Amino acid sequence: MTESTTTYHVPARTPPSGWKSFGWNGVTCLIPDAWDVSGIDGTAKQGYFTFDDERSRRFEIKFDRARRWGRPALETTLENYFKAVRKQVGKKGYFEVDHDIELLDEETIPTEYTYRTYGWTGDVIGRGIIVHCPVCRRVTIAQCLAEKNRVNLRELSTVLTSIRCHSETDTNLWAIFEFAAEVPTNLDLQQNKLQAGLINLDFYGKNRRLVVERVGLVQAILKHTAIDRYVEKIHYKKLRRRRLRFIAEPWHGHDGFRIDGERSRLIYRIPSIGTQLRNWRGSDHVGGRVWHSVEANRLYIVRAEGRDAQALADATADSIARYGDSHGMSENPS
Repeated sequence: MTESTTTYHVPARTPPSGWKSFGWNGVTCLIPDAWDVSGIDGTAKQGYFTFDDERSRRFEIKFDRARRWGRPALETTLENYFKAVRKQVGKKGYFEVDHDIELLDEETIPTEYTYRTYGWTGDVIGRGIIVHCPVCRRVTIAQCLAEKNRVNLRELSTVLTSIRCHSETDTNLWAIFEFAAEVPTNLDLQQNKLQAGLINLDFYGKNRRLVVERVGLVQAILKHTAIDRYVEKIHYKKLRRRRLRFIAEPWHGHDGFRIDGERSRLIYRIPSIGTQLRNWRGSDHVGGRVWHSVEANRLYIVRAEGRDAQALADATADSIARYGDSHGMSENPS
């Protein structure tokens, strides 16, 4: 099967010790190891994320796409936000706003960003930042909330100044629940499952599809079946009209195999033209990688469809294997 010569660059993004990366729809930031994601909602146009730790501290990120023309009024956006908070607090509640607070490491914020820092004090203390990026046109509001005796200026400054609203390369970092992968920016997330024992991310682009999955507690599954049989007969039973071949190939030191195939069409069975048509219809190609991490007790499955299917699957699988099992957000789905 002929593949295109597309080359995928997968950048290395390694967080410092004691920190881990979060990435979703182009938004990335650093999170302390003790913090865990507690909520994800939205699309590439607008989204909302929350993180919590065992000390009742919370981190929130909200982003939206600004209008194509003009620069959004960040001060007006903040004032509207403060009005909403005051309304929640009520007349008897204490709420004091502090504009333009100083964050450590502000010099690390990209120079093209327009931003304002803020703080407020009520029942808890809030420290935050609002950012407008002229490149992706996102307006991002992020804030850390903590009780008065649990504010860590160094920690919250690192979190807030680490926020990036889009990737500087041709891939986005998707990192959550001890899982991380680099996916081309021209592929959009259509569906996802974040469950106990399963992470499933389903991306679509022009004549292309990429499915990335991590299955937990796989040792119990493999007691009754082989990896290829599980993937072919159970995991991919919903895939119809595909002819798949499973070629045993280790991946980064793990047992696994390569998936090679194409969409099954009757015309492909004509001896004189079948092979030429399969190569010409690149969108029918299927490529993938599957490997079993014994140490992590997890099975990783990457499947791509399109003209450059195998190259896309290999690049994505390579990023997952290099990041390992401890790069993304910890806890939750096994």
